[in-house]
Amino acid sequence: MIFLEEKYWHLEMHRAEAYRRWLMQGNKLEEAEQLSEHISFAQSTTVQAQFDHRLGMTVATVNNKKKIALIPVMGVMTRAGGACSYGMEYRAEQIYQAEKAGMDGIVLNIDSGGGAANSVEAPSEAVMATKIPLNAAVNQSCCSAAYWVASHADGIYATSERMSVIGSIGTLMVHWDQSQKDEKQFGKISIIRAPQSTQKAKVNSFEAIDAPTMALLNEELSGLTDHFINTVKANRPHIKDAHGVFQGQTFSPLQDEKFGLGLTDGVGSLANIIYQTAIQS
Repeated sequence: MIFLEEKYWHLEMHRAEAYRRWLMQGNKLEEAEQLSEHISFAQSTTVQAQFDHRLGMTVATVNNKKKIALIPVMGVMTRAGGACSYGMEYRAEQIYQAEKAGMDGIVLNIDSGGGAANSVEAPSEAVMATKIPLNAAVNQSCCSAAYWVASHADGIYATSERMSVIGSIGTLMVHWDQSQKDEKQFGKISIIRAPQSTQKAKVNSFEAIDAPTMALLNEELSGLTDHFINTVKANRPHIKDAHGVFQGQTFSPLQDEKFGLGLTDGVGSLANIIYQTAIQS
């Protein structure tokens, strides 16, 4: 497991110098040299974030220099959104706006179990089009459609090795057949179709799905799932097809590391992920 915090330590200068002097006094010159390599003596790293009303997004400033846009991908993903949520087309536009506004990088702050299949195209295209560093932060869950989008990022980093959830690479449809319940409660419900419209709205809650319609749905799902899997493989060629990765299984980053699946690139706090994005710019 790659912990972003482990590569460099960011300490107040007087503390860092005190540790180095203590090592040298104990004649631990090699350790003192290693300490010098891994501690930033110049300044402590600061990450400050505030909402930019002009851009309509949160912007984090690293060491008062680099500016990283934080774009949320939260909850159920839909293409156009609704009364209480922004759609993914809006988030895609924010990615374009962040680059145009001169941001040094972008972090997708993700906590989503996925959503509608048609929600992935706009943000995926925006992520692929950006020329500045863009990383995905798994700030709890990054599953299904959310992982589809995240797979296009430069890196996928989780904020917790045990509590974060990733994967669910696959598709499904849900059909609620209420026909028997409705018939008992309300009487038989009939759908009257025009002679020319025998296939219209064949998937509904008032009728069981017939065999030809089920075959068409399975074919549609199969093709969409192949596209999903092939997209992830193209974006992350080192990913391993094992333990149900491409059958819809979910994992913690700890399990990802244990099985060597390649779903994520490391673990760190959101501030560390922001800092990692800043030093890539």
